[in-house]
Amino acid sequence: MRCPDHRAAPSAEFDAPDGAAACVECAQWLRAARRLDELAGQAPGPSEGWTRGLMGRLDAALGGE
Repeated sequence: MRCPDHRAAPSAEFDAPDGAAACVECAQWLRAARRLDELAGQAPGPSEGWTRGLMGRLDAALGGE
């Protein structure tokens, strides 16, 4: 498997053992991807006001109110 193919693999790769990456560069990429996934999971969601605004714009764009 080439590096771009390895990086495009399904998210199941995040659960692969650390030694699963084929090369040093891919192993570094996998560690960074896991860290990004961890940080994204800890981030707060959007505010209620932001969500209300988005939903209102979507509703208007789709022909609702």
